Amino acid sequence: MIAADLAKLVKGAKLRADGAWWDGHCPAHHDRRASLAFADGDRGVIVKCHASCSLAAIAGALGLDVSQLFFANGNGHRMKAPRIVSTYDYHDERGDLLYQVCRLEPKDFRMRKPEGGDWTWSLNGTRRVVYRLNELAEAERVYHVEGEKDADRLVSLGLRATTTPGGASNFRDEYADQLKATGIAEVIVLPDRDEAGDRYAVDVARTCLARGLRVKVVALPGLTWKAKSGPDVSDWLDAGHGRTELEGAVESTPWLDAEPGRPAGGLDYLEPIGQFIAEDDPPQPYIIPELLPAGVVALLHGSPRARKTLGAFELALCAATGTPAFGLKRFTPERRVGVLWIQEEDPRNQTRPRVRRLVQERCGSMPPDTLQVSVRRGVNLDDPLWVARIIEDAKRHHAKLIVFDAARRLSALTDEGPAKVRQLTAVFRSIVTEAGVAVIVVHHDVKDPQTGQDLRRRGQRASGGDWFAASECPIHVERVGDGETLVYPQDYKFSQDPAPFTFSCEYDGLLIKALVGRDTTTAHAETAGVRGKLLAWIQANPNCSKTAMKAAGFGWDTISASLDSLQRDGLVDEAPGRKKGSKLYFAVNAQPSPKAEDSSAGTQTAQPAPACAPRFRWAQRRSAPASRLPARPRAARSGFRPR
Repeated sequence: MIAADLAKLVKGAKLRADGAWWDGHCPAHHDRRASLAFADGDRGVIVKCHASCSLAAIAGALGLDVSQLFFANGNGHRMKAPRIVSTYDYHDERGDLLYQVCRLEPKDFRMRKPEGGDWTWSLNGTRRVVYRLNELAEAERVYHVEGEKDADRLVSLGLRATTTPGGASNFRDEYADQLKATGIAEVIVLPDRDEAGDRYAVDVARTCLARGLRVKVVALPGLTWKAKSGPDVSDWLDAGHGRTELEGAVESTPWLDAEPGRPAGGLDYLEPIGQFIAEDDPPQPYIIPELLPAGVVALLHGSPRARKTLGAFELALCAATGTPAFGLKRFTPERRVGVLWIQEEDPRNQTRPRVRRLVQERCGSMPPDTLQVSVRRGVNLDDPLWVARIIEDAKRHHAKLIVFDAARRLSALTDEGPAKVRQLTAVFRSIVTEAGVAVIVVHHDVKDPQTGQDLRRRGQRASGGDWFAASECPIHVERVGDGETLVYPQDYKFSQDPAPFTFSCEYDGLLIKALVGRDTTTAHAETAGVRGKLLAWIQANPNCSKTAMKAAGFGWDTISASLDSLQRDGLVDEAPGRKKGSKLYFAVNAQPSPKAEDSSAGTQTAQPAPACAPRFRWAQRRSAPASRLPARPRAARSGFRPR
């Protein structure tokens, strides 16, 4: 690790004018004055806290070992401090030097500008221009590549070439305006053969097409596409190819049409299936093991008062502190990450005491500097400026997770049907892609039918439609008692569903100080809701009719649908009743456990069977095969009086 790497972890890190020392907020104490200073030394990063915090405390607060602050290569051997190995000058149209891009070893890039006879390692207030702008005037054609090294290589072949500063993710529309102003007519884009290169090519082509320039995106033959660190034009030239072959590849590539948004049509987008499946797949990273993969849209949804906001904040606090979610060890993150928690549901004066107590219980007197919050600040996801600001802030705070609570307070599109919801979910997808984060969206379910259970799968109950299709990780939250909430992850798109669990609230006076989780089984979780209540009642009252179920308080219109679902899952079976065409129902599994009976508590409580039910069951035992019916409980026979 070098100082520039450490700066990505330190809150408010800024490089001084000397280009060597950084200043930032010390993570080991409540720091309001940016009392931490660090720089590259001879053997590692020199770290000093003006409040006298120890090196071990600082490293620990950042989730690091002290050994990581020493220079080391991939084999653990010591390396020298970073040094400048090459510089690239950026001039304006008249040839005046505006700034330099410096390549360092170990590989890193920094920018500086001339000021007062020296260099300032900051470009604040400096105009950004494309590389070699002063050489492009009235050129008929320019080659646009990714990186100054590639541009210089093409210039050495006698071609006009350019690039932009800051890498593939920092392209600006004004760069295309500069190319247009030079009088250039044609732009030939030579992308690096990886994901970042494809996005960069699309940005360049889209903006240039919009300004009336002719554009080609050329995939050089023989360069194999890779997800990351793919080969570039310099690699292609190093393989023995030359200018003649390059110009031949350009001539054989069609011009892109003038419709913005279709530049990818010029890319070599087809490949043999064997080549595609032969590529190595990196392991799926997780923010929270099992529960929350990186780079997904997770939907945390449920009925009102199901404690969705509490659960969402618990996940945010878990990711920001690296501590187990709900106290369950299987949900312990490998490392803490930056988190943005955006909450528009509850007022600030009601949210603050609750959040304060939860943070104090988890972190003591030192709140995590990795968690940034926005409570009732008027965030509006229907406004593109707000979306752009959130993406920018996520990058600035090095966030890997953003929690949006609740969707209906952040957008007017949430309950307007699938077409409108699709617009909103596209916004979440753009935030995930552009900011490189995972997103948790807190949303409510449709109201339960008045007649009983919603028979749709849990992930499909979110209000508005299309949410299930947009979410890779639907997480259903439902209250199963006055003090207990069930969390049921179901239908994960790219990974196995995590096992469900419950959590209860641990109080400190009137305030909740912790959410205490308890693992459960899928079978137990299935007893939640009306369907589970009916199953528990049938277990306690075997060989019962639909009439008996209705008399026990279950809605008539939902009994048949619930029974069909229970029979389809193999939890309930049926046998012929005494009357022609009648049926009696019984549970296939053993007698219900106390937990299953507890989970059935609700508005529709289990009631004793009507007086006629025992007679039906007695008649059934004489006519039906004994193998299909369970032994009748002794309690069911008591009080029986044959006519």
